[in-house]
Amino acid sequence: MNDSMITRMRQSGFAAAGYRMVLAATLLALSGCRQSVPAPVQQSERPATAAKDTAGDSASASGNTTRFPYAVTDGLGRTVTLARIPQRIVSLSPKNTEMLYAVGAGDQVVGTTTYCNYPPAAAATEKVGGFSAKSLSLERIVSLKPDVVMSVGDLHVPIIQELDRLQIPVIAFSADSFEGLFADLQLLGRVTGHEAAASALVSQLIERVERVQQAARKIPENERVTAFYYVWGEPLSGAGPTSYFGEMIELSGAVNVVEDTSTRFPRLTMEVLLAKNPDVIISSTNHSDLISGENSESRPGWSGLKAVQSKRVHLMDGNLISRCTPRTVDALELMAHLLYPAHFTVPKAESMSDPANGHQP
Repeated sequence: MNDSMITRMRQSGFAAAGYRMVLAATLLALSGCRQSVPAPVQQSERPATAAKDTAGDSASASGNTTRFPYAVTDGLGRTVTLARIPQRIVSLSPKNTEMLYAVGAGDQVVGTTTYCNYPPAAAATEKVGGFSAKSLSLERIVSLKPDVVMSVGDLHVPIIQELDRLQIPVIAFSADSFEGLFADLQLLGRVTGHEAAASALVSQLIERVERVQQAARKIPENERVTAFYYVWGEPLSGAGPTSYFGEMIELSGAVNVVEDTSTRFPRLTMEVLLAKNPDVIISSTNHSDLISGENSESRPGWSGLKAVQSKRVHLMDGNLISRCTPRTVDALELMAHLLYPAHFTVPKAESMSDPANGHQP
């Protein structure tokens, strides 16, 4: 995401004072998405003789414009048609679960994975297994009689194939960028009957991203820092500019030390990292046993890094930073503060991106 993204959104009719319903189609049509995102949806017209009490008419009456049957092209390029607004949804990933609750479809979610721990209400849903395809129980999924299953890209291909065989609709989400996130939220709003809520949420998330970007532009050049997002230790890998972690570094006004690559998570040697010598290193608490505090100082070669010497190795909540969801904007605001504490205030402890959990963004 960069200045041109924000400009395109503004020129497409988005305004801080309010959103327009056309934003959904505009966002889905954006050509600058860095990762694979659901393609623009194609709407199927209902027969003129369709009953007035169909899901499509109900959606219109509630302020939604989507008409059913409704066909979408998902993150795997599959065309999926929903006959009506789904009332029973099974989510196969924490990311999808968070997004469903965020757009207001929480009451329609009947099944999730054991890793779906946010918002808290998701804990009360039936569990269909873990996150990997091997850990998921096809029997449990089918027993919940879902109208649609929300999966994640190529990670769930085996279970998707089985559900296709059983003629249970599955929509795969593969976006892994800010633009992709916004497109996913709009698409979820459409297919679940919560267009207005999704549009309002996306509108407000964009405003918050833009505020970070505007504040970052004001940071003097002599205060700019270099940063490295630690993705993995064996092999040593960082976040490239085409990942949303890289986008957050850029939006915050820092220089990504591995920005000269088109690879999302490039591998590098310790010698290369020492040569790049970042001012700040950021990672997830999932790696706290490897790079937190004394652990980073004792790792071979790490004591020579400026970030370690100045104690600027920061760990962010893995549940917050490791999922591309509305809370990714919370993570962006926190990362900006960690990179430039003098220019960005400490974000509020409570997430403000989760209306389904009692807070309005």
